[in-house]
Amino acid sequence: MDAIVEFCRTKTLGPLHRGLSANEVERLLGRPDSTSSTFEDSNRQRYRYGSVSLTLTAPSSQEPNGETLKVTAIKLGLHHLPIRLPDPIAAMTTYPWDSTRADDILAVLRDAGLDVQLEEESTVNNRLHQAYRVTGRHGSRIVALDGRVSAIHG
Repeated sequence: MDAIVEFCRTKTLGPLHRGLSANEVERLLGRPDSTSSTFEDSNRQRYRYGSVSLTLTAPSSQEPNGETLKVTAIKLGLHHLPIRLPDPIAAMTTYPWDSTRADDILAVLRDAGLDVQLEEESTVNNRLHQAYRVTGRHGSRIVALDGRVSAIHG
């Protein structure tokens, strides 16, 4: 199964899933390409591994560290091709994912048996914004701008 199709279906990306600690993520994927803290919440950090961004959050009552920071969101950015995935995830990817055109990506997902529905659509400053939802219990959200997918959120 293609890791990205599975991500859209389950919100897990290879071995990554919500609830993993920062230490577990680093054991699975190694050191992130970059990390950043958010100014609005000192207990929230972002880890980036190529095209994959993880949001990790620690309870407000605890000091953020490798055990208390847990994955709360996974985002796959498609701003730049080719998609860069960490090695354990890239090894699972069977489709070349060489296009960010919404029609191409939605066709791949639908061919894999996923039900993808347009959830929101608006035009702002002459740019078309669309959000799609992969239906089902754990479905992801796909965000497109002017017909190109920019991100898939799990």
